[in-house]
Amino acid sequence: MHKFFRMCIEIEEMVAGVYRELAAATPAEGKLKKLWLEMALEEEDHARQIKLAARLPAMETIRKPLIPLQQVEHLHRKVKTLLEQIKGRTISREKALLLSLRVEREFVVVHVHCAVEFVDESMQALFRSLAADDERHAEALATYCREAGIPMEEV
Repeated sequence: MHKFFRMCIEIEEMVAGVYRELAAATPAEGKLKKLWLEMALEEEDHARQIKLAARLPAMETIRKPLIPLQQVEHLHRKVKTLLEQIKGRTISREKALLLSLRVEREFVVVHVHCAVEFVDESMQALFRSLAADDERHAEALATYCREAGIPMEEV
């Protein structure tokens, strides 16, 4: 479970990095940049929450993993590559918005509530809130696209 949690933590941290890069490298007004920076902070908070779960004794708190380690490894490679591709590059506002929507929808599975079934319902509820953050992120991005008249291709 240690590797599983470590990779989930790193994914959250790299997703935060993606949002920071988009905020820095995309010609966009303050509202959108602020949204990406807020999302980056929440992703960093998700990483801290997963670190908390990783410190708990697995045998007593975790019933079973719900997604295979190979899927987490795939997503880890994918976000690492994405971060490397956008680092220091200018990206159009439209492409950056679609990219961030795709990230939110693809990476929700690494939240511990989706990835692990906890024995303790209060722990499960804590991690369900992390996925709710990502759903809120995706909705805020979609709302921004609609308000700005940016067509959303299938993400």
